[in-house]
Parts: sequence; C-alpha cells; structure tokens
Amino acid sequence: MIQGGTLGRGGEALALHLLRTDENEEVEVLPARGVAALSFRPQLREMVARTAHGRTERPIHHLHVDPETEWTEAQYVRHLELYEAEFCLSGQPRLAVFHRKHERGHRHYVWTIVRRDGSTIRMAHDYARREKYRASWNSNSASGTSLVSITAPSPLPCGERGVTMWSPAWRRRGCSMSSDRLPP
Repeated sequence: MIQGGTLGRGGEALALHLLRTDENEEVEVLPARGVAALSFRPQLREMVARTAHGRTERPIHHLHVDPETEWTEAQYVRHLELYEAEFCLSGQPRLAVFHRKHERGHRHYVWTIVRRDGSTIRMAHDYARREKYRASWNSNSASGTSLVSITAPSPLPCGERGVTMWSPAWRRRGCSMSSDRLPP
C-alpha cells in the first residue's frame, strides 16, 4: 500500500486536484461526515471556514491511500478506522473521493484537525507514524492476518498528549497491532 498525507489550508487548489477528470479515468465523491453542504466544493469550503478559530495555519489533513491490489469496501473502512484512531481523527468532519487511474483504484480523505473547541489535533511525527502504520498493515496483509477483524481498544487514548498506538504508553495498556495481543 502506498499512502501519503499532508497538512494544508484546503481551498480551491485541493478541490481542483481531487475532482480532476483529465488525469483520472473515474472520480467519485463519497459520502461526507460532519458537514452540512451537499456537494464537494461547498463541503470543503465549510470545513475550512470551521477552522478559522483554530490556532494553525494548516488546518486540513489530506491523505491518499493507494493499495497495490484492489481493496474491498471492508478493507477501506478498516484502514480508515485504524488510521483515524492513530491520529485521533475519529468523529472529525471528513470528505472522501475515489479515483481510478491507470486501472487502479485509490482514495483520498480530507479531515479538519481543528476541534469544535478550537484546539488542534496533534499531528507531530505524522510521517513516521504513517510509515509504521503502513508497515504494520502490509505485514499483517502479507502474513494473512485480516486487519478487518482486528479490534482497537476503547476508549482510545487520544486525549493524552503524545499517546498513539505506536507509543510505549499505548503498549503499557496491553495494546498492540499484533492481532494476537489486541484486547477482545
């Protein structure tokens, strides 16, 4: 799986990139979460407007997920659940777009990292966290372990500074990405 994420301001450039039909054989806007607008551009504008009270110049997180083989909907959903748990994005407004390019499907996800109270979700070390996550996903997929059946512990420790599924504090709770060590 290839994935990459960036923090940015959102806006028209991101909308143009995600809705390009000249570079993609297929573009499908997927259902959004946490926004009132009905179409993609107004949804993105709404997300950006909601971040005005946050203390960041880059309030939008954009992730692209490009699996090496065609994924089922359940695989995309599980990937998204685990990614949102790692980065504390569960419940944040989210947009999604599916692209088919060179006969391969991939998805783009867009979140706001500014919470309703104006605080900002900590995205420190996001590249290293994404790489560990990707490596774990790939190794579990290669070993035949189904990540669709793995359950994350609840509640997730997103309120604690610096606690992620890769940190020692997470592991002290008895949690691991290894399916045999995760709590039921």
